[in-house]
Amino acid sequence: AVYVWGASNHGALGVDAEPKEEYFLPTHLGGASNDVREAGGAAGRGGILCTRRITGLAGGDSHSVAIDNIGNVYAWGRNKEGQAGQGIRSDSVTTPCLVEALLHERAVAVAAGASHTLCLTKSGRVYAFGAHHKKNEDASMAFFGVGSAAGELEEQKWRMIEESHMAYFNNSTAGIHAREDVPDSHSSGAAVGEGSRQILRSDNGQSTSAFQREIRSTPWNVELPDRETVTHIAAGHCFSAVIVQGGRLYTWGYNDSGQLGLGDRYSREAPTFVNGPPVRAVCCGEQHMCVIERDEGVPFSSGHGVFGQLGLGAKRGTLVLEKVTHFASALSTEGLGPSLACSQVSAGLYHTVFLTVDGDVYVCGHREYGQQGQSTDIGSHDAGGGERSRSDGVTVPTYLCLAA
Repeated sequence: AVYVWGASNHGALGVDAEPKEEYFLPTHLGGASNDVREAGGAAGRGGILCTRRITGLAGGDSHSVAIDNIGNVYAWGRNKEGQAGQGIRSDSVTTPCLVEALLHERAVAVAAGASHTLCLTKSGRVYAFGAHHKKNEDASMAFFGVGSAAGELEEQKWRMIEESHMAYFNNSTAGIHAREDVPDSHSSGAAVGEGSRQILRSDNGQSTSAFQREIRSTPWNVELPDRETVTHIAAGHCFSAVIVQGGRLYTWGYNDSGQLGLGDRYSREAPTFVNGPPVRAVCCGEQHMCVIERDEGVPFSSGHGVFGQLGLGAKRGTLVLEKVTHFASALSTEGLGPSLACSQVSAGLYHTVFLTVDGDVYVCGHREYGQQGQSTDIGSHDAGGGERSRSDGVTVPTYLCLAA
């Protein structure tokens, strides 16, 4: 049985509720319809999921997805971007519906991002549905704030534009905010360097690599290089990550804060290999990613870090996967190693939760809504002894006491 609670925006709870209705107590989940065309109109909570043994669940911004013990996939909630996988777009799917396009596969895991869904099959394939971002070869230079007269810019102005954009996309300390649509680079994470102007303009003054959103309401197979077999999946806000056999990590999607861990801010349309040690687990937040190194169990993180969600000891971001030294230093201390090796990691929008091999829980990041699991007076002072408001982030993973 599945129970849900919280806000049911766009039918995200699957209980056929009115828009934005809230459930403060666990409520049994079901649905009376298996047809997306009738999903919003049928009443009752004793439908399709009540007769299934659910083995996996995931929740996105306003949609949810589940799998049962025989590998069927069910989705409900917001469907404006096709994230319910029903082959058609609609405002919402208010009760759980079978994703019929995946009946030929046996699903073993699901992940829900802000407006897209990932599904991992027993054969190691990955399917995606919902919002997809791809290069727009005809994008206007207005994307760069230059306007239609871009082709007439004098050489000095072009040089200034290039330097500004290259500094931002390749420099983690750039002090400007990212646009949602960012240019794509080559498959590696290196700076573009020579030929950068071809990324910013073509001969007619048009951008050749701005991104645009494409809606795909039917699941499609995500192709990985060399047809790698995937073992883990994760989805964030318009970006995704997978681990393949051997612990290699691939990421793709939006990269405005360096969340892909590729060393720059260029978005990627296709899965791109991330340099680093083999990993055993991965999670994606709003604009950050965290992985667990396979052999030692040390976490690494990348992306947006203004709330301390990266666990790096400061409210800062990074464009590459950076070691969470709180765990690394403890592992190097005699007698403490095994207890602080991590086995799993999970991320909310702006906070991260670590599980050690001994079953201990550590949390860092945003704490305004109680995400840290601590009372408001615990950890209310910063390192210098000054008071810290509840809305401040926690930059170092903090032990969560679960004792009654």
